[in-house]
Amino acid sequence: MGLKILRFVFMAAAVLCTAVGGLLSILCIINQTQHNIAFQNIYFVQLNTTSLFSVKNATELAQTIGQEVGGSLADQLAEVIEKDNPQVEALVTQLEREMKKVSNVPDWYSVGLWNYCKGSSKDYTNPTSCTKPSSKYYFNPIEMIENDLSNAAKTQVSLHLSDEAQYGLKISKGICYALRALYVLGFMFFIFTLASVLVSWCPFFGPLLVSVCCFFATVFTLVAACMAVAFYRVVISKVEENITMLNIPMELGKKVYAYSFISAAAGIAALIFFFIANLTSYSPV
Repeated sequence: MGLKILRFVFMAAAVLCTAVGGLLSILCIINQTQHNIAFQNIYFVQLNTTSLFSVKNATELAQTIGQEVGGSLADQLAEVIEKDNPQVEALVTQLEREMKKVSNVPDWYSVGLWNYCKGSSKDYTNPTSCTKPSSKYYFNPIEMIENDLSNAAKTQVSLHLSDEAQYGLKISKGICYALRALYVLGFMFFIFTLASVLVSWCPFFGPLLVSVCCFFATVFTLVAACMAVAFYRVVISKVEENITMLNIPMELGKKVYAYSFISAAAGIAALIFFFIANLTSYSPV
């Protein structure tokens, strides 16, 4: 009788861990396609474009393009900005606001698994608009920025990257597809694990099925989490190197990676609990 109660306790703990793993997994999958309280700030990367139209940034860009021109307007403007003059600072701030308003370029982009969203610096939680979720979507920050700059300038704007960076963006397409597949498979196997608990009473076959499903759920989720962290870290580093003059900082999200690794940890815990529960089902001869 005692072993039955013990088995029930460990089985219940395993089911709870599996449910937690599946719940966190689906949050990672849905992320930027929903924006209610449960899905806020779940993104892989966020790009901050608030400094894109700053006057200081514009002068640096002008100097980079035309360094051979002595006494350029950019040099003069930069010299004035460096002086601590409240009136000049107020004028510069107003100019930045007007440039931003006319351009219609968002203050930030947040990148998800199926799409990306953009919004205003007044609210970094709720986006003003999002692209339509698509299975063909992949992370291409250059294309995102080019599209909005082109709309603002009313002409095609192209950002030139090194061959290495262009090759990296091509590879990112395959990696994004792989990430989607891994996250979805991980969630599916969490569901299969919960379903297989119903037949776990069958000798040998039941416990084996539960363990196999839980194992694959854990592996797929853990691989997806590790791949996402490595991929987006490398992409951020390479893209920032190539568009330094635009001054667009990027940062990794926190929630999506925390959810991913906690989901994998819940899967590992479930595996351990299932194993102990199965051991208690065998009575000594």
